Amino acid sequence: MKLQELDMVRVTAQLPEDRVDPAFGDASTPRIGDLAAIVDAYPVPTGQEPVFMVECVSPEGVVRWLADVYQSELELVSSAHRMMPDGRRPAPPRGST
Repeated sequence: MKLQELDMVRVTAQLPEDRVDPAFGDASTPRIGDLAAIVDAYPVPTGQEPVFMVECVSPEGVVRWLADVYQSELELVSSAHRMMPDGRRPAPPRGST
């Protein structure tokens, strides 16, 4: 599975606090099952696991948390780059906005 910037993802593992940016968000701790968006993909040295900057936003539009997350800790929910056969982008999953 290749994840990319703007993909909607679900957190599948507990994230260490040292990878959560305390300068952003409402002090929420990332939880397994949280829906979030990839906002940046860091350069990956050959043979290493991809790491992404991932942002979780509340339904009210408030940033809950921003964290560096390994690909193995994420599950793709919806790709911002996938197109439907008629050229439209699919709607985001319910509960993700």
